[in-house]
Amino acid sequence: MTKSDGHFAITPHTRAHVRERSPRVTDTLGHLVTVALADRFGPWANGISEPERTARLRCLRALTHLICGPRGWTLCDTLERAETDPDALVRSVDELGRLPALDRRKILSSFAHLHRRRR
Repeated sequence: MTKSDGHFAITPHTRAHVRERSPRVTDTLGHLVTVALADRFGPWANGISEPERTARLRCLRALTHLICGPRGWTLCDTLERAETDPDALVRSVDELGRLPALDRRKILSSFAHLHRRRR
């Protein structure tokens, strides 16, 4: 981890280290998927059905396309592949992390607003 202003930051190296040390998760089809605990939200959450995972992946892909345009093509492609490929599901977390911070915040805040719990 790197330290700046008294806070620790997650770098690509530490993200990979966290993934190596996090427990393996079995998705609903029985595939072993390794996703860091901090990244288990949205389509990467534990215990959701495959249709729900697919819907969340498509939602993220649409938001990425609308918000990022050409900057998000790699993530859009990975999210599309993640619908059927467990390895792409893990890669999509990393692709999301590679986006510029402002794009990532816009995508995640829009996704959170669309998937908030209703009272």
